[in-house]
Amino acid sequence: RVLMHPRDASARGLEEGCRVRIESTRGYCYRELQVSDAVRPSVAIAVNGYWGGGSTQQTINWTTSDTLAAVAGQSTIQSNRVEIERANE
Repeated sequence: RVLMHPRDASARGLEEGCRVRIESTRGYCYRELQVSDAVRPSVAIAVNGYWGGGSTQQTINWTTSDTLAAVAGQSTIQSNRVEIERANE
């Protein structure tokens, strides 16, 4: 699922439980929307992500960079600019 502030959901015509497409310049995935005022406006939180391990099922990781940080080689995916809209599957 993905959490979004009520104001952001309303501006996009989205409601609790609808299926959304999350897209970046790198890729996209689909999630169920949870509307929550616990999330700051203009911020979305992807919950329970995992790596697909080569499967065809898309995860939130399809929207992130493969780049690793220079110091310790850890991931650089703590933040990611995406667009969220109603899924038209």
